[in-house]
Amino acid sequence: MKKAFLFITVLAVFSCSKEEEAPEEVIPDPTTFLEKYNNTVWDNSEASRIGFVDDTSRFLWTVPLVGDCSFISDNQSIEADGGVYEISIERNIPTEFVYTIVFSIGENSASYTKKLTESNNVLTETSIRSILGEQDDPVVITYTLLTGTLTSYCQ
Repeated sequence: MKKAFLFITVLAVFSCSKEEEAPEEVIPDPTTFLEKYNNTVWDNSEASRIGFVDDTSRFLWTVPLVGDCSFISDNQSIEADGGVYEISIERNIPTEFVYTIVFSIGENSASYTKKLTESNNVLTETSIRSILGEQDDPVVITYTLLTGTLTSYCQ
């Protein structure tokens, strides 16, 4: 009887022991805004459709309903409209992305600083234009997150 009791106790101990679980995969938090929103597309039916890529050489994409997608890059200079546009990323942290576009014609210039933040799948772009040191009131545009990826819109 003692042997049967001992046998049942040993079985109970082994059957109650915890199975070894595979270690849980740890995905690190993104360290930049572009990393966090890599390959996303956002839409504002009255303004535009934009997308992000975690690559400073083509970080912000314009996504038209029809036609080719285009992008802008950090440290990019574009000659157009009789002047030069210079683009630079100012801040790229998980909660905020800020870039500036400076348009120059000769000695005159204007700058546009655009700050992007996200909350509850709504992207908010706050844009401030500055001409000769005078700042305009901020313009705010909101975008909603689309379900497709940037690569599904821009081939």
